Amino acid sequence: MMKYIITESQENFLWLLRRLNEPSMIDHMSEIFEESFDYISACDFTDNYKGFVNEVLTGSVMTFINSYDDKFKGSEGIEGLEKYLYDFMYKKFKKRLLEHYSWELGECDE
Repeated sequence: MMKYIITESQENFLWLLRRLNEPSMIDHMSEIFEESFDYISACDFTDNYKGFVNEVLTGSVMTFINSYDDKFKGSEGIEGLEKYLYDFMYKKFKKRLLEHYSWELGECDE
């Protein structure tokens, strides 16, 4: 019989993976994502959709991770978690990102 030893950060990462599709977790992530539009304006990225997406997702990922600082504060391998969540949120919210970007660009001159 083979035994596996995992680090605390790996255990916390697995904890998050098991819960990522729970409605309460998705709701929490969605709230953070939507709130980012209050702080990041598409008008600052008029010819740079990728820059807007990166700014929104990077901030959302960091806020999400920080909301679980008891699990992830100072964890080794946090870069892997950040990348995973960035990709996860992009897939989950890419339609909303484009909708908001397009809508807000239409409002920039007003």
